[in-house]
Amino acid sequence: MSTILIATVSALLASTQVVWAGSLVVPNPPDHLRPYVLPYLEGTVSANGDLAYRFPVTNLSSGGAMTLLTTNTIGSNGLSVFPHQHRSRYENFFCVRGAAQLWLGNNETGSQDVRALSPGDFGASPPYTTHTFQTLQPDTEMVGAVFPGGLEDLFYATTLGNYTYSTGTTFNPQTVSLGGSGPSIDYYSLYKYDIYYQADFKPRYDIVNGSAPANSGWHVKNNTLPENATTPYYVANNFGNKYLNSETGYQIIEPLSTAKQSGGHNFTLSYITVSKVPNNITMPNHQFGGYAAIRMLNGALKLEVQGYDSVTLLTGDVASLPGGTKYKYEAVAGYTKFLYAGAGTAGLDTALLKKAEPWGWTSWPTHY
Repeated sequence: MSTILIATVSALLASTQVVWAGSLVVPNPPDHLRPYVLPYLEGTVSANGDLAYRFPVTNLSSGGAMTLLTTNTIGSNGLSVFPHQHRSRYENFFCVRGAAQLWLGNNETGSQDVRALSPGDFGASPPYTTHTFQTLQPDTEMVGAVFPGGLEDLFYATTLGNYTYSTGTTFNPQTVSLGGSGPSIDYYSLYKYDIYYQADFKPRYDIVNGSAPANSGWHVKNNTLPENATTPYYVANNFGNKYLNSETGYQIIEPLSTAKQSGGHNFTLSYITVSKVPNNITMPNHQFGGYAAIRMLNGALKLEVQGYDSVTLLTGDVASLPGGTKYKYEAVAGYTKFLYAGAGTAGLDTALLKKAEPWGWTSWPTHY
């Protein structure tokens, strides 16, 4: 009987054994769905003069869920991209370094807003929103989260080619910008990329205190999220609603887009700020059905994905987590903050919010 029991236990252990896949770190986004980490500024660059575009998450690497792109460049004398709309994609903008002005035109009301974005500021452009931006400072970095994926195909087709900057420079400073339009373009040919040029859009420049209209309270009062999925909107850094989760250490969740704002595009976006935890606290494993990406903003985050070597994420690094991936994370530096982008509305940020309380500050209590 004991021999049979031992054989049974051995069989069960074998059936649940995790196959070790090695390193999460990759030099470029893979062409298939798998967990990975892409270090900051790694991978090929699609270049248009001094505009450098990178794609840490692609349509292929996310299983079609999203595209995560970064734009690094200098300040521009004019618009960095021509005014346009998407009809099937929802595009979200984040300023992570430098400064930029982002225009959003509401197709339903005919109104137009503009905000001067500084690091941490956010703008949401639902389908049929006319949008454009202008970078303002000599070292500006913008991050875009686009749902669903595939927008990178536009850049592959219309920029000057794909490069690898072996020195790790953010962009090529020894070029002349082509004004954000790349080689000569037939705008009608861009329809297949879900790009619809809006020739009649005239950006407003009556900006007061970083905003037009001037009474928005930009960087002065809290920004609330709209009650629908069609209104474009902005959230200034740390001026969104915040919630404190105290289950394992402290985590502050600042939702930027929920099921209500993303609508049929079915995604969530949140800033999550994580405290270091005492030695007697074990961080839990997480596993969700939808795809998710993490883009580091500050500090250092230890990420453990089942079947892979653990890796410490630093500022700018991106982790790609397919649905069903079992993982856990832990802050290993004070005030660690990341952007969470999840396909579906039942991911990490939603789970943390379920056991969180409204919180009016950007940091957590002084004691556990």
